[in-house]
Amino acid sequence: MRSFFLIILLLFNLSSFNYSVPQTESSNQEKIQVTHDEDKNVTQVMLIGIKIPNNKDNFSIGAAFMYEGKVLTERPCCVTLFMNSFSTGDQRYEKNHELILWADGEQLRSGPINYKWDLLGLWIQETLWIDIPYEKFFKLANCKKAKAQLGSFKFDLTREQLEGFRELESRMNPQKVA
Repeated sequence: MRSFFLIILLLFNLSSFNYSVPQTESSNQEKIQVTHDEDKNVTQVMLIGIKIPNNKDNFSIGAAFMYEGKVLTERPCCVTLFMNSFSTGDQRYEKNHELILWADGEQLRSGPINYKWDLLGLWIQETLWIDIPYEKFFKLANCKKAKAQLGSFKFDLTREQLEGFRELESRMNPQKVA
């Protein structure tokens, strides 16, 4: 059930991005959004998608987790890793969206992931996401060098992305309850 709510919140947040405005440099703390849904009493913590450099598809990668209430009382079991692509023409990942992740040479994950696409004017927005266990996300966030492959698209995760993952992971530790 948590995963369902996270996906709904995630897709809502992703659909509100405006990629026509150039991204400015900011700290990773500014790239972390924390939102609380009073009606559902659920808090979402999200690292906004950070663009992969030198990519014609405006491909970005981010991560999010959620928990019940306003105060994190136990470490979440997993993190939702998400990727976004904005392109013209055909869907690039519809048929081949297997994800492989490496952290310092160790393969962390391999297999198909969730996929959704929307037509936004002339742009095709492809959104892909998968839940990754905390232990594997911790390795990814704290590695020196990370690589990924989505279908035939291979890329290195940037220093900025890894720093963002580390900032997000640091927020996964429960606060002490008085």
